[in-house]
Amino acid sequence: MTSYLRNLPVLVVACVLLVARRPSGVLTPVFWGEDGKVFFAEQYLRGFAPQDPYNGALYLGQRLAAWLLSPFPVTLSPTLYYLAGCLLAAAALAVVLQRRAHELLGGWWWRAGLLLALVLIPGVNEIQGSVVNLHWWFAIALAVVLALPAPATRWGRAAELAFIAIVGLSGFTAAFLVPVAVWALVRQRSKYLWLRLLLVGTTAAVQVAVAVASTRKLADGFPLEHAGMLGAAIVRRVGGVMLMGHQSVETSWPPHQLSWFYLLAGGFLLGVVVVAIMDRAGPSPWWLLAGLGFAASVALANSSESLREVLGSTSDGRYFVPLVGMVALVLWRGVATGRQTWPRILAGALLCACVVGWWTDYRLEERKPPGGPADLAAFAECLRDRDRVCQLRQLPAPRWVVTIPAAKTTR
Repeated sequence: MTSYLRNLPVLVVACVLLVARRPSGVLTPVFWGEDGKVFFAEQYLRGFAPQDPYNGALYLGQRLAAWLLSPFPVTLSPTLYYLAGCLLAAAALAVVLQRRAHELLGGWWWRAGLLLALVLIPGVNEIQGSVVNLHWWFAIALAVVLALPAPATRWGRAAELAFIAIVGLSGFTAAFLVPVAVWALVRQRSKYLWLRLLLVGTTAAVQVAVAVASTRKLADGFPLEHAGMLGAAIVRRVGGVMLMGHQSVETSWPPHQLSWFYLLAGGFLLGVVVVAIMDRAGPSPWWLLAGLGFAASVALANSSESLREVLGSTSDGRYFVPLVGMVALVLWRGVATGRQTWPRILAGALLCACVVGWWTDYRLEERKPPGGPADLAAFAECLRDRDRVCQLRQLPAPRWVVTIPAAKTTR
């Protein structure tokens, strides 16, 4: 009980910091992406349907959140979705506060600091405060969970397996984290760790099967030229963002152009790789491998014709967020638990180099709703009558509209 009382204030602070990164989420709330167009609308029309895929994947966690928020007034929905996106992200990352994470991530103060650092990582402009993008935060949390030893109690094991199942069926999170689960099993064999690995693999296989059966068109090719572009994008949108912040990268570092920034950011990432290699008996190399998998998945989700544009634009930055989180885990572990002096100094220096990126990226781009409170009130009024099609404009683009068809009438 004492540990829970000590952890609660840190979790509250983490939630407040995450919400405060974009005050417009509370002051001028608006649905973002699939939060309104898909999850709110489908929950309103069909109720809780976790078996329904979207865009080639299941999203169990997102649909659970939409179901839990459905009893509240429609006029509060954009605000509640924003707050739920922040709360669930912070709660998932709070796995670092568990006592069994001591050996993995250091003492309690180190772990509390890590939680606050994770909710403040740069480059999250696209995923912060949205339910649809929770699985990118979940990826960082699951990377920690799979590196932990087994929970001591039966209830703890049940809770962890439930968390893994929900996260694994929320986007393609589990597919790239199987190596971390394998590492944990090799390190300490037990029936529970076998079960944990089986669950991770099963959820990953389910998502792959759903993707194969879906009508979504994946990339139809990946030319050699794009491999180099992907590497350059990782240097720019992970190393560069961590050192400079997202906004600074976008304004000072033109995509697809040679720049001395590549040397700076590339050297930073090379240092991260060295720190990870020095932890070869630990999870750091596998964390980085998983993060690279998430970053590379952008090539699967986009056609070869559009990939060049995607890798150079501000869109699809969500694919790089897990790697940013994994880099933060590697460096924090290197400082908090490192036993050799020079790798610990290197990890500390690299963390200090990220201060500018963390600081400049704390305040995220505000989202101005295309309508206003009157539009939201009119949408809610329309839903009460359902005698016509009800629509609500949302972000990120004009084509994104929440649409609820008119109710069928019987004579």
